[in-house]
Amino acid sequence: MLASRWISFCLASAQLPEEGLGGGSEDVLQALEAEDIPESFRKNVREEGDTRKVQGMCLGVTSHWTKGATVSAATRLRPALTALLCRFARQELAGFEFTSIQVNKDYKAAMHVDKNNLGPSFILGLGDYSGGWLWIDDGSNLGHAKNIRRRWFKFDGTKPHCVTPFCGRRYTLVFFTYSNPQMVTSLSEKEESRLCQLGFPLPAEAARCKNLIRESPTRVCRCLPSSRPHGQFPAALRVQKALHTYKRFELEVARRGGLGRRPQRVQVGLRQLEVMVEPSMPVYMLSTALSQSDEETLGKKRKRPGETAPLFAGSLKLLGTDRLKRLGLRGLLKAA
Repeated sequence: MLASRWISFCLASAQLPEEGLGGGSEDVLQALEAEDIPESFRKNVREEGDTRKVQGMCLGVTSHWTKGATVSAATRLRPALTALLCRFARQELAGFEFTSIQVNKDYKAAMHVDKNNLGPSFILGLGDYSGGWLWIDDGSNLGHAKNIRRRWFKFDGTKPHCVTPFCGRRYTLVFFTYSNPQMVTSLSEKEESRLCQLGFPLPAEAARCKNLIRESPTRVCRCLPSSRPHGQFPAALRVQKALHTYKRFELEVARRGGLGRRPQRVQVGLRQLEVMVEPSMPVYMLSTALSQSDEETLGKKRKRPGETAPLFAGSLKLLGTDRLKRLGLRGLLKAA
């Protein structure tokens, strides 16, 4: 048991390889680093009683408490950054339509729902940080957590979601379509033209909504789906339910020794040890961790300092989702 805990600690501190993005991601990160991200006053992303500064802004279409849909002030003040992010998204997400881009910097969003989002959203994490997974209440017993660092992830923002703890400099970009069926969601011709110039691939639904408003200027647009489908509980109740699910998720993560880890049995000599590993963990990291486990936890001294524990490829029980290349076993199997 002690050996398993020590190995989990060793693996938790290891650096894992990243999944790559297009070359434009470096330009985007540099632009974000150079930008002065303003303070956000969104209340639904803060924990109760949390007074820490939240940095974030919405580019493109946002909500005005009397006008409904409007182009945000941040868009007018930052046209170059807006155009860069639109160009980046069109390159990475071919065919995906959106009206808005939420830019977040260094804050852990509390459990919330984005009730004015329509359809799927795409999120991406950038920066030098660890942790900061996106957790979503998908109706299962533990919910679903996704590592979004340098990885695109498609999700439904109207479902309760939050961010796991992280450390380091963390930016997130969320591309989505704004919709508030309780208010007029049409844009003026000038606003629509400006968004198109900046590179926003506006959805076809927005154009249909615009035509309805032109025919009857006093009519409230109902052509977009409701933010709360028939039969769905109010956002506040869904958030409270999701918090209980997230608590179970936290307990399971603590039991496993970290996010994304699965139990694997490894043969070391005549002994079998259970370790918590990631599918992308190279075998040499396991070997080093097992060696440290023997020396520090089991108190056994080796003949040669720094000698690593012998590993046998056949002793790793692979899961259905594992790939030999990602586990670092391909070379060992060829040698065998």
